[in-house]
Amino acid sequence: MKATSLIPVNNVAKGFLKEAAECLTGEITLCFEHAFPLPDALVLFRKHQSHRIYEPKRDTISPHTELFYCSLTPDFAQELSRLAEIHDASELFWHVKGYDDQRMIFWVHDAYGAATAWLSVSIPADQLECLAAGCGEELVTEDTSIDWDHPCRIDKSEQDFNG
Repeated sequence: MKATSLIPVNNVAKGFLKEAAECLTGEITLCFEHAFPLPDALVLFRKHQSHRIYEPKRDTISPHTELFYCSLTPDFAQELSRLAEIHDASELFWHVKGYDDQRMIFWVHDAYGAATAWLSVSIPADQLECLAAGCGEELVTEDTSIDWDHPCRIDKSEQDFNG
């Protein structure tokens, strides 16, 4: 079992990712999963496409989903938040994972509504506290089976951009 920090979130697109862009340091890559994202979401994902990709870890069995890798920046988070103001977030993405250089550092399943952000305790404590405070929530830690130590970055030449 691995220690995991948890933060309750309500609509990742409208708050959590903006706070993550402000609180988490280093280059963070996001992986959005969806089967039928809106064209506006595709434009945004392509505009902020990351040069890094990771092993596909889909949360959806059916229908087949696509994975979109984007760089987490304050600009990206702001643009995504604006899209979520005019579109239901479930039309933008279903699930999101965040990665540092080599490993997954957070995961939110069904990220378009009330959900839980599962975060690696490898994220420095001050950054986790900043993120929780920015979301207006208390940080909780529990043991889970999530393998935060698994290196999952792959060479871009090994896979398409959309997984």
